[in-house]
Amino acid sequence: MPVKPKLGQNFLNDSEAIQRIAASIGDLTGRTVVEIGPGRGAITGALAARAAHLLAVELDHALALRLRVHFPPERVTVVERDALQFDFAAASAAAGERLLVVGNLPYGITSQILLKLAASHTASIVPF
Repeated sequence: MPVKPKLGQNFLNDSEAIQRIAASIGDLTGRTVVEIGPGRGAITGALAARAAHLLAVELDHALALRLRVHFPPERVTVVERDALQFDFAAASAAAGERLLVVGNLPYGITSQILLKLAASHTASIVPF
């Protein structure tokens, strides 16, 4: 699957780095986690194995489809949407908890995403 620079795509392939990132987030038992820009799902699998539920917010249609095929819907909900349009407050209310948000954020919109998250007060942010 080709990289789309327009979307700020950058895919992680180092399995050791993936495990270190997932472990550095801490205990996710019983938590709902939002992953912004899961791409090909490299970190998605590690997060889904640790969290009660994962919401994967992916803009790219082909990647969202790939994630839906690869991950069971009872563990991972793929939301095909721009992260700037995602309703973090509604997702937090539906989960009944403050969300943990992680992601390899697209460089071009990192500030906008962080400002949106800070304004929502419904998420703890863990950029990697």
